[in-house]
Amino acid sequence: MLSPAGRDLLFKLHSEEREALRPQLDALQGARAGIEAAFAADSFDRAAFDAARTQMQVAEQNLSRAMGERMVKLAETLSADDRKAFAKAMGRLPMGPPGMAGGDFRPRGPMPPDAPDMPPPPRD
Repeated sequence: MLSPAGRDLLFKLHSEEREALRPQLDALQGARAGIEAAFAADSFDRAAFDAARTQMQVAEQNLSRAMGERMVKLAETLSADDRKAFAKAMGRLPMGPPGMAGGDFRPRGPMPPDAPDMPPPPRD
């Protein structure tokens, strides 16, 4: 939905920021692995689990902050028309676990601009 110039800018910023976000993504992945290990241990250690959970919360906050800064940078550089188009498309991005958004089922990956949401899965 972006203009060709807006798409070029988005891809350029994405390429530039990819490696800058790598430490936050690695920290989040490591924290999730710590939670999985603590959760799956033969003997549950509440202190180890809480420490891993705290580590994950910090990693999520750091990634969220970095992503927010990235969004500001994008907004500062896009044209007004491209910002409006991007804002409209943001409403179609899934949030939360893959396949779930606001409690509604949505397919993975980008959705076509005018595609309707899929119905929720059957609740048998």
